[in-house]
Amino acid sequence: MDLAAFHPPDYNVVDGIRGLQYIEHNNNRSDQTLRSNLVLAGEDTVATDAVVSYLMGFNPWDMEFLHLAAARDLGRMDFQQIDVLGEEPDHYRRTWAKPKNWYGRCNREWLISADPNADLASWSRYTSPTDTLHFTRWQGAAGPDAPYNAAVRVQTGGHRKAILWVGAHGLFTAELNGVRVMREENRTKYRIGQFQKMVELEPGENRLMFHVRARAGEPLLSALLVGPRNDGDSVEGIRWTA
Repeated sequence: MDLAAFHPPDYNVVDGIRGLQYIEHNNNRSDQTLRSNLVLAGEDTVATDAVVSYLMGFNPWDMEFLHLAAARDLGRMDFQQIDVLGEEPDHYRRTWAKPKNWYGRCNREWLISADPNADLASWSRYTSPTDTLHFTRWQGAAGPDAPYNAAVRVQTGGHRKAILWVGAHGLFTAELNGVRVMREENRTKYRIGQFQKMVELEPGENRLMFHVRARAGEPLLSALLVGPRNDGDSVEGIRWTA
């Protein structure tokens, strides 16, 4: 994408004849190489890569580089705005095995408060630059020992079964649509997806709310809704909004 930004291409051609799953180099598995016998071409650089990621079984929304490229107006990544000529992508889509440490794009848009009694309408909007929410980097932070609240809305087009992946440092609770679904504490090394819980999303708007307090160190939080395969891919057809 950096090269495309420096010198926008006239056309994009992707060799999809064969590729490697699991990892990018040889892992001595007989099924690592997959042959698709596909060649894709497109005018829109971002849309072309979005279709490629979809054909490989990924959720294009999880591709960080697509978000960065779309933000630089290099193209469109939303499938509803992409015109595909020829067979529908679903006809050729396959589920490629992913690296063990793969996970999709966590939520970045939050409502935050350091006052546990504050009305939700008074909470501050905050966009996290990475998958992990560092509460103490928020402008209204009250210090590492303070209790913090974070909330986000999840929009869905229908009922969705999902696995809530939470990474946290400190004691936290998670509520979905007013019902507590998780209460855990982590005093050791933080990692994304450390705590997991099966949940069901309702059609329309769903509210996720977290309460976090670190007994020592920095309070941290990450949230991801993973599909039923539990392979790290985000649930398809959802959008996060503060």
